[in-house]
Amino acid sequence: MTIPQFETMPEVAGEDRIEKWSKMYAKKPTWKKLDEDTLHTPNESGDMQPQPQERRFPAPPPRGTNPKYDRIQAQREKLIITEYKKLIIDQVMSKPVTILCGDTGCGKSTQVAQYL
Repeated sequence: MTIPQFETMPEVAGEDRIEKWSKMYAKKPTWKKLDEDTLHTPNESGDMQPQPQERRFPAPPPRGTNPKYDRIQAQREKLIITEYKKLIIDQVMSKPVTILCGDTGCGKSTQVAQYL
């Protein structure tokens, strides 16, 4: 039984595989500042193209058209945290740090992220 031989990458003059790999992957990612109302996504050619806010956040379906969505909305509205939605949003937007305390199951983890 013969052991298969794997091809090795040819060494570039004065540069070994590790150096070549390091140079290739050592580049830092570039970051682009996003507008509040658009999200930039790459198109087929790799260029960053703005996407409208409506595409990022589609409007919820009208009540009564989707029973599953209506059931989830009804459950959300029953959570204790729903009463404090406006207060929570105001506090988070006006303060650098906000600590939110509440009983287990009140909606802290699931709903606050939805509000923001």
